[in-house]
Amino acid sequence: SVFFLLFEQLQPLTRPLPFQKKNSETVWDNLKKQKNLPEILPSQTNTLSLHSIKQALQEEKDGLARPFALNNISHFSPSSLNEYASCAFVYAVHRLFKMKKDPLVDWELSPLDMGALSHLFLEKLLFENSSPELSETEMEQLIESLGIEEKNLMDERQKLLATKTLKSLGKMFLKKEKERREKYPHLKPLVGEKWMECFWNEKKGELDHEGAIAFKGRVDRVDFDSKNKSYIILDYKRNLNAKTGVITSWLKNADFQLSLYTQAFEKGLVENREPASVEAAVYYGLRDFNYKGYVNKNGPYEEMVSHRSGSRKKREDFEKTQADLNALIKNLLDNIKQGIFPPQPKDPKTCKNCNWRKWCRAKHLS
Repeated sequence: SVFFLLFEQLQPLTRPLPFQKKNSETVWDNLKKQKNLPEILPSQTNTLSLHSIKQALQEEKDGLARPFALNNISHFSPSSLNEYASCAFVYAVHRLFKMKKDPLVDWELSPLDMGALSHLFLEKLLFENSSPELSETEMEQLIESLGIEEKNLMDERQKLLATKTLKSLGKMFLKKEKERREKYPHLKPLVGEKWMECFWNEKKGELDHEGAIAFKGRVDRVDFDSKNKSYIILDYKRNLNAKTGVITSWLKNADFQLSLYTQAFEKGLVENREPASVEAAVYYGLRDFNYKGYVNKNGPYEEMVSHRSGSRKKREDFEKTQADLNALIKNLLDNIKQGIFPPQPKDPKTCKNCNWRKWCRAKHLS
């Protein structure tokens, strides 16, 4: 297949250099260490072509190679930065080499597919449905409009299972929405699945109206409080465990999503949206329907989360975390531009299920 043909061309990057023992330096290792070596990537692109790889390997062989550096990055997203922070080697495989695992025909609905369907379903419940409650028939009709058969290869049993899961989700979701609207009558859903694009200002080290690097992201949902003139940002998660989501874990987990979305909305960087304060930026669990993230301790939505959750923080504490995350973003972007892609995963346990472990030069895999 094209996949294996491409990988055959890439494998020399992870093979030992000539006349060296197994587990010693590879061409990949050597390329990154050179002091006087040619920029691999053309200045107009971030795609590493087979031609440029072959050229770089030949130049390395001839002793002409220069640093493996990108020099410019066209754009980034929260997920791409998180991937780099988790494992720079995997980032390079996905984002530079554009490698993908061979797609397998799966007759069962994957968690990823189920997540996508859930997001689409909730958007329809919020913005295409005016009733706080739906009958069984109305719920089934709404689910039918998702076009499950067209989007997924699944048998009747899988379709029934997906429908049952979505119906259960829909009932509980509408119940919680009704409760929330009674408690916060001025808070209304504003947008769902909102794509945004602004810029990263390298000098300021923050999102801005202009800059050399574009920031791209999609927020699941934003609500607006007409009384307090403020936003609430929500990102749906099917699973929220005890160690993730809370603002105190954002820096440790390189979790940039809610912080960046907050910057974009507060600075008026989102198309057709006026700048306004964000009183809460939270992950919304679709199993327990609890919130985790940041809620302004002195704001109108303090009661959204319990005081034991760790999500209630003063505004100055949130701004400190945001500044620390921006500093980390600057550091990660600088490393990417310099071509620093070491096979050093943040958590070696993730290597067990990594698709690229056979080609990785991580020491603990040797």
